[in-house]
Amino acid sequence: MTGGIRCFRADDAHDALAQVRSALGADAVIVSTREVGGPSGRRRVEVAAARPEQLAAVRAPTGPGTRPAAAGSAAPSRPVAAAGGAPPPDDRAPLPRDAVLLYRCLIARGMEGVIAEELIRRAFRVPGDDPVARLREAVARFVPTAPAPWLARRGRRVLALVGPTGSGKTTSLAKIAARAVLDSGLRVALATVDTYRVGAGDQLARYGSMLRVPVAIARDRGELVRALEANARADLVLVDTAGRSSAEATARQAELLTGVPGAELLLVASAATGWRDLAAVAARYAALGVAQILFAKTDEAAAPAGVLGVCVRAARPVCAIADGQRVPEDLRAATPDWLVDFVLGARRAAPPRRT
Repeated sequence: MTGGIRCFRADDAHDALAQVRSALGADAVIVSTREVGGPSGRRRVEVAAARPEQLAAVRAPTGPGTRPAAAGSAAPSRPVAAAGGAPPPDDRAPLPRDAVLLYRCLIARGMEGVIAEELIRRAFRVPGDDPVARLREAVARFVPTAPAPWLARRGRRVLALVGPTGSGKTTSLAKIAARAVLDSGLRVALATVDTYRVGAGDQLARYGSMLRVPVAIARDRGELVRALEANARADLVLVDTAGRSSAEATARQAELLTGVPGAELLLVASAATGWRDLAAVAARYAALGVAQILFAKTDEAAAPAGVLGVCVRAARPVCAIADGQRVPEDLRAATPDWLVDFVLGARRAAPPRRT
């Protein structure tokens, strides 16, 4: 680092801020924050900071997300958004003490700027000495969860997995089916309305053969209804769909599915997608009556906090998380603790136990 600017690295924002205060004092100025690689591929927070008097002789880095802010004083009334985050509104009161560092850490993890600011403000409305702990509580309250789809419940359930091309629908369907059969002992049937992709039906048939469950291919609503009637004793019917590129095609497909009595739409969104694309996905599918959300490809996410945009725009609970290609091992029930760790970074070394 140049001149009096020093660099601090830690596993999370809480520890980074503590290092800054210990070394430079409560009035230290945060010059920039970013995520960097650490041991065993683990991501760490890197903070550049300096004493106020030292900055007078140093030209601070410029660009998105690098406006200096005091670590122990009130933040500017309009923090700079980084990594594509939208700037907060101009007419809001200044962010509280310690908020700018946390705000920039959220942006560095891929969160949309307006959502990051709202979470920061919610966290700092609650009294407490640990701002990161309050932020974690705010995220936990921000994202509702629902029971996993493979768990037993009263009555029959028809669940159609929808989402853009490449989001992981078919693999997620296979994982849910396997967990339902092997873990919950449910009677499962599979169906697909994906007649667009070459070999899509064959892929689902292979999964059905491995699980010894029936598979049907439906080209229209009538065939889908007949397939469901033929499997009337199934506790859980999972319907695979094609990813569609246009809003009109997506709406037609959703109309086909929701026209089936009792059918629910489960949105499969790839966590490896940036927040802008995720926001567009959420806006498109929220209008179609999505009931729940499954986040796939979480193991590939370089900017994990972007998933909160889906939760906000779709206004639906998260029911499951897929974090690998193994069927069915790489699938877990969504819990508030896991989602907080995913969005903000885990504060503990051991991974959460699968449920």
